[in-house]
Amino acid sequence: MSELDIESIRESFPSLREFTFFDTAGLSPIPNYAIDAVKEFIDEVQTIRAGSPTKQHVRFIERSGEARREAAKLVGGNEDEIAIVSNTNEALNIVANIIPWEKGDNLIVNDLEYPANVAPWWLTQERFGVEMRVVHHVDGRLRLSDFEEQMNRNTKLVAVSSVQWSNGLRMDLESLGRTCKMNGSYFLVDAIQSLGALEMDVNRANIDFLAAGGHKWLNSPFGASLLYCRENHVCELTPFALGDTTATMPPDGWEKYFHQPESSPIHPYEFLETARRFEKAGWANNAGIFSLRASLRRINDLGVRNIEKRILHLTDSFIKGLQDLGIKVTSPLEMEHRSGIVSFEIFEGIENEKVLEPLINEKIIISMRYSAGQGGLRASIHYYNTEEEIQRLLHSLAKFCKK
Repeated sequence: MSELDIESIRESFPSLREFTFFDTAGLSPIPNYAIDAVKEFIDEVQTIRAGSPTKQHVRFIERSGEARREAAKLVGGNEDEIAIVSNTNEALNIVANIIPWEKGDNLIVNDLEYPANVAPWWLTQERFGVEMRVVHHVDGRLRLSDFEEQMNRNTKLVAVSSVQWSNGLRMDLESLGRTCKMNGSYFLVDAIQSLGALEMDVNRANIDFLAAGGHKWLNSPFGASLLYCRENHVCELTPFALGDTTATMPPDGWEKYFHQPESSPIHPYEFLETARRFEKAGWANNAGIFSLRASLRRINDLGVRNIEKRILHLTDSFIKGLQDLGIKVTSPLEMEHRSGIVSFEIFEGIENEKVLEPLINEKIIISMRYSAGQGGLRASIHYYNTEEEIQRLLHSLAKFCKK
């Protein structure tokens, strides 16, 4: 077990006093430190703490830099490889638009993916004449050999989630990333269902692009998310939207520049040579960035290795409890494929819906998700959950088994 102070951690999540919450894979309860960060942003705006609106804008840029540094630490990259965007879907669409597609290229997805990691590639094949190839799961697993069979010298991109949303399958990213590198293909990982819960190393897994929203396992509100772009791709790929916030700052700063009568917008622009060049061309959701920064810092302080250890301990306890009740576990049982998501079925298919409302009435929150026939009722277990909550959920599920 980890050395996390769970009692203290739970004090930061006030909603846990009211609910037994097992749906972080949907959205996270917002902790006090994330709420305080939003209040800090509002206070800075109201008081113009930096001294002038222009200086305040620069201060917000600095705060964004702090969030990028925390994100880089979490994924094993560096600050210049991190862009802060609105959500995972936006990050995936940015990648879809900056890759230099050519007619005859192909890309690979799979049939367990959340729609956000398929829709951009569907449009890509229509716009650029790119072939979208699909790896089909086998009993809820995605086999490396099936990806290799779909690959050829024209495979420009392989897109996969680090953890599948419906059945919690944890991918072997290192093996797939190594295969992509050997084939000369870009490797994109949608990490929204693992980042903040499981260890991630973009270099060890040879990941070229990584996208992750903040509102799930990172315990941050909606509207601020991460896009990682490997450093050697940053300048070789052209942004599709540019503005003053993605341009290099004048030597003496923006305020001094705006004070000069001879300044003019008509001049050659130099743009940033970091992943920031892929961010929105304009001012960002700074309230969300303040909150994301606080959440990333907390996870890094706690140590994602400690968090992962606790999550896997709790999911193991839950899986054993389900098996003792005779409930079918539909998530992979191999340890290397486990994550914070445990899917299971008490009834057949859609009939499992009848479990949800009685649980809600007991203030126990789970969800239900299927993709390509895989999934079922879904409990997503984060580090703030407890053994007592696991037993409470199992006790409630046992009532349906008796029926």
